[in-house]
Formats: sequence, structure tokens, C-alpha cells
Amino acid sequence: MGERVVNMTIRFFVGVWVVRYLGPEQYGVYSYALSFVGLFTAITTLGLDGIVIRNLSSKAWSEGEVLGTAFGLRTLAAVATMGAVAATVFSVNDQWLTQLAVLIVSGQLLFKSADVFKLWFKSEIKSKYPVWVRSGAVIVNSTTQVAFILLGLPVLAFVGLYLAQSALKAAGTFLMYQMVSEKGKAEWNFRWGAARTMMKDAWPLILAGLSVGVYMKIDQVMLGEMIGESAVGVYATAVKISELWYFIPTAIAGSVFPKIVSSKENVSIEVYEERMQAFYDAVALLSYIVIIPVVLSAEPLIRLLFGMEYGGADSILQVHIWAFLFVSLGVAQGKWLVTENYTMFKMFAAVLGAIVNVVMNLVLIPRCEGLGAAWATFLSYGASVYISLLLWRRLWPVLKQLSLAIIAPLRILPAVRGIRKTINI
Repeated sequence: MGERVVNMTIRFFVGVWVVRYLGPEQYGVYSYALSFVGLFTAITTLGLDGIVIRNLSSKAWSEGEVLGTAFGLRTLAAVATMGAVAATVFSVNDQWLTQLAVLIVSGQLLFKSADVFKLWFKSEIKSKYPVWVRSGAVIVNSTTQVAFILLGLPVLAFVGLYLAQSALKAAGTFLMYQMVSEKGKAEWNFRWGAARTMMKDAWPLILAGLSVGVYMKIDQVMLGEMIGESAVGVYATAVKISELWYFIPTAIAGSVFPKIVSSKENVSIEVYEERMQAFYDAVALLSYIVIIPVVLSAEPLIRLLFGMEYGGADSILQVHIWAFLFVSLGVAQGKWLVTENYTMFKMFAAVLGAIVNVVMNLVLIPRCEGLGAAWATFLSYGASVYISLLLWRRLWPVLKQLSLAIIAPLRILPAVRGIRKTINI
């Protein structure tokens, strides 16, 4: 969490400088390229993260077999995905600068294959090593961005730098694995049998990840196609502030949820459910603590950070930031769904969110431009995290818990008591 706070602070303030330097149109090209490639990232990862960590922790699998098979699968997927990205961008966009930016950024999909080394560190509970790599890459990248600004370089230089940062992180993680792992030089094996077994477990997660990628990234892509890159640049500045907070519920969940789960086995179901309610209450309450000040200060905040060119981003931010409530509840709910083995429902909810996002963007962007895209994002998160529960009676108790959490300002004391109980397990 400390690494995320420091790195995000550096990236944010250097990023503000980059936004002001590039201006709405060039920054729109940059954001469009990242969002466009982001739509395809889930295909490259193949939903294997949890599967790889699980298999590395199992005595039934050898380390060389798991890593070799996962690396091979992801490399094949990356090459195929890069081809799909190229074919798609040439068919939907006719701006050569945007096309070139997308092609350059798509190169980072190949370096995503090296994430299998990061998964090894997670399975060994040695996350400090990839943290060092990421921190070093952020410092190098941010320093270089400042140099590019001072040299007056164009947007393609920043796009190329994004690809270079991906390569640096991949190389650094591999070298760190070689240094730390006692089996770092062990022979890797790619086995089709192992690949089939892993993909059988992972395919629902691929669809879920692809759907999440759609409703997180499609707004900027559709805005660029329907309105233009300048509109994407203005919209992306609001998103930059809104998504700055998304790491908070993830960090809390990673620290608190294992203790909550242990209460199911070691205490009672009643205590487990009570602590889940407290968990929902806490993340909702933290969301309101972030959302309300941002809504009230959106206009001066945008003008102070990004300047008059991005003046239209304040109203977009005032809507988009409300998605943080459902993002926070979704992180908490997602942990519970995986623990209770509702992975198929998680996939269904993600698909529902993606469909709602695309439909709402088609309806609202022509009428409201960036503001319409912000409403589409908010509605899609709400559909995925909350409305989807209405469609499965077995999950109505969770719907009730989330409903209570959404009115968390009226239940502050119960939430505090629940947090205290969770911490004192």
C-alpha cells in the first residue's frame, strides 16, 4: 500500500504536468491509445493470475511446469491479440497519428507475459521485490517524462515511453526472479495437458476480465470515435482524478478480508455475516468521505490542476466520481463471491455491466458528450455490482447488505463497532 501511495503521488503530479503540456487533443490521442489497448488486455492475461498462484502453491504442480505453461500461453495470446488490435484500430479509426499510437502501445501486451514472475513472488509472499521494480520504473518513467516536456517532444515520444516502461518492468521482474528464486534457472516445460487444465479453470475469468475491461475503457474509445480526441482529453482528466482513489478498497480488502473469512470457520456463520456487513459499511463510508469533497471542489480543482483548457471536465468529474461507491462495494463483494465460489455469477455481473456501458454510451454520448460517458460509467458499475443481485434470489441477502451499506452515513456507529470487531479477531 505504501508503494502504491508513493508511486501514485509521483505519477499524479507528473501526469498533471504532462496533461497541461500536451493539451486536450494530444492528450486525447494518448488516452485513447491506452484505453483502446486496455480493452484487449484481459485476452492477453487469459484470467490465469489466480490459477497460477494456486498451482504454484500446490504440491501437485511443479514450478517449471506452471511458469513455463503460463508464460507460453500468455505469449501466444499476446501475439494474437496484437494482431487483433491492429486489425480493429485500422477498421474503426482513420487518423494516422492515433493508429500509430495504438500500435506502439499494443507492444506492451507482449511484455505482460512476464507477469508470471510477479505471480511467483505473490505465491511466495515476497511482494517487496516486484514493488522495488515497479518503484524504480515509476521513477525512471516520471523523470523521463519531465525531460520530454522540457525538450518539447511530441505525443508519440510519450507513447513510446509508455512501451519502454512496460519493457523495463518486465526485464526487472525477470532479473529479480532469477536472483531470488532458488529454482530460477530450473528448466521450464510447456505442456499442452497442463495448458488445457489451466484454461478450463480460467475461461470464465477471461470473459469476466474482458467485460470489466470493456466497461472501464470503452467510454474513452467510443467518445473518441463519436466526438473526437479533444473530448477524450477533457474526459480523461476527470477520470484521472476519479480513479486515483481506486486502490483504497483493494488495499483494505487485501488486509482485512482474510481475517473476515477465518471467522466463518473459527467462530460462526452469524459473526462472519456480521463482519461482512461491517466490511461493506466501512468501504461505503470511506467512499462517501472521498466523493463528497471531490464533488464540492470539482470546478476549482480541475482549473487549478489542468487549466482553463480542461474547464468542461469539472461536471464530468462530479458524475464519474460517484462510480467509486460501486467500485468499493464491488471489490468487497467480489472477494466474497470468489470465497463462496460464485465465479459464474461474477462473470455474469461483469458481462451485464459491459452491456449497460456500451448501450448507455451509444445513447448518451451523442447528446451529452463526455458527461454522457460519465453517466454511462456510473450506471454500468451500479448494474454490475448492485442491480445484478436482483436477478438471483439466492444473493438477495447480499443485496440487502449492500443496500444498508449505501446508506452508511446513517449507520456510522455500527460500522465502527464492526471494524473494531474485525481488527480484534
